Amino acid sequence: MSGLAYYLLYLAGLGHLGFGPAGYEVSVVSNPLIHAFRQVGPFQWEPIALVVVGQVELLVAPLNMLLGAVLASLVGLNLAVSVVAWRGPAACRLGPGAGAVSGLPGLLSGVACCGPTILLVVGVQASAGLLSLFQWLLPLTVVTLFGTLLWVGSRVETP
Repeated sequence: MSGLAYYLLYLAGLGHLGFGPAGYEVSVVSNPLIHAFRQVGPFQWEPIALVVVGQVELLVAPLNMLLGAVLASLVGLNLAVSVVAWRGPAACRLGPGAGAVSGLPGLLSGVACCGPTILLVVGVQASAGLLSLFQWLLPLTVVTLFGTLLWVGSRVETP
C-alpha cells in the first residue's frame, strides 16, 4: 500500500497525475517511440499520451512510470523490512532505531523530482551548482534504498 501511495505521489510530483474537468479522453502523440525516449530533464522523459478518466488526468511517460515503479517497489520493500526491524529489533540484530533510519533514503527521490519547484515556490535563488545537485539525488536514492534493503534484510533472522 505504501508503494502505491509513493508511486501516485511520485507521478503527481512530476506533474503527470492530477485533476481537471470531468471527461473521458485518450490522446497519443505522433511517433510515440521517438517521444518516449526524449529527455526533458535529468531522469525525466517526455509524455507520449494523455489519459483522462473522470476528473483524473494522467500523462503517460513510460520511462517515468517505470522509474517510479522501481522507486515505489524499493520504498515499499524498505518499509516492510523497517516494520520487521522495528517490531523485533532483536530478531534483526539491529538497534531499535534502525528500522526508521532504513526508510529515510526514499525522501531523496522526492527532493530530486520536486526540489527545483520547491526552491521556486519559496523564492530561494539557487545557484546552478545547487540545481545540478538535484540530478544526482535520484541515482543516490536508488543506491541507498537498495543498499539499506540489503543491509537490513540480510540481518533479519527467520524463525
